[in-house]
This record gives sequence, structure tokens and C-alpha cells, in this order.
Amino acid sequence: MAVLSVAEFTRVLEGSGWTQESLGHFGKGRWRIQFDTSSWMVLLNPRTMDVAVPDQYHVGWTVNLIEHLLRGEEEVQRLRAALAAIRDDPAAGGSAKSAASAALVEP
Repeated sequence: MAVLSVAEFTRVLEGSGWTQESLGHFGKGRWRIQFDTSSWMVLLNPRTMDVAVPDQYHVGWTVNLIEHLLRGEEEVQRLRAALAAIRDDPAAGGSAKSAASAALVEP
């Protein structure tokens, strides 16, 4: 595995709109990346996910993966909020409330 330089990874992140907030911490809007002491990064949005630090050949792919995971988590949160609003709406029909309640049950 080819070693990745921090400068290269920082350059690719910054090219995708990320900013370095402090050593080992990057942000893009509400999204956060924190490097821990191993070969993993912690993604925060508000769910916490771990992603492996890439080698030099997978930097762009990893940045795309990070953004895909964070975007997907935002979509899940948005849809869960919409379902909760339907479930809690007194004007919603019984079948809509039931469907929303069932969809909100954690698997």
C-alpha cells in the first residue's frame, strides 16, 4: 500500500470544499472529519461513522465516499423528521399515521 501524505489528502479535501479547522479536524458545513490515533477517520453528521484513511491511490474515491455517506445520513434524518411530522399531525389520516409510525420503528 502506498503511503498517503497528509498534505495530499488535505489538498484533495480542500479541493472538494473542506477546510482544515485545526490539526486533524476538517469541516464542510455541518459535516466534520476527525482523525483519530489509528488509520481511521471519524465522520460526524450527527451520526458517527468510521472510514479508513486512504492510501495515495484512493484519496479521491475516499473523499467521494465520505461525502456520499454524510449526504445519505442527512437524507435519512430529513425523511425521519418528515415521517415524524406525519405521525404527529392530528389532521393526518389513520393509514398515513400508521405507515409513518411503522417506518420510524428502528430495525
